[in-house]
Amino acid sequence: MSLRIDNLERALNALEGSLERVQDDSLMGALDEIAQNTMMSGVIQHFEFTYEICRALIERWLRENHGREIRSVSRKDLYRIAGERELIDGVERWFTYHEERNRTSHRYDEELLTMVNDAVPQFIEDARALLVTLEARNA
Repeated sequence: MSLRIDNLERALNALEGSLERVQDDSLMGALDEIAQNTMMSGVIQHFEFTYEICRALIERWLRENHGREIRSVSRKDLYRIAGERELIDGVERWFTYHEERNRTSHRYDEELLTMVNDAVPQFIEDARALLVTLEARNA
């Protein structure tokens, strides 16, 4: 069974575009604090959405291709299994992305915005690698 992965491509493009704008010092410098926080919150929202797509695709791919019941395993076990199947690299980083995702859903503050935005560039790289792997295996 082939997975529909175009939604991950679109989500990654939106996340990258949001991050680029937040990292544009001239753009951010022209905004007041409320607008800056709104822009940074947009990056967090795109991160959350893209992370959830990645998680769901990993789960579906493992279920379809390895016949394992994945819904009942912990997130850490899900990422360990995905690492064993060479679906993802850097399993420990995926643990961190999961922790960041949990933090973003419970609170917003300036420290959190900075922390998540610092993690987002590596997440984008890892999510792109997942997309490439899924594209190669989705034939």
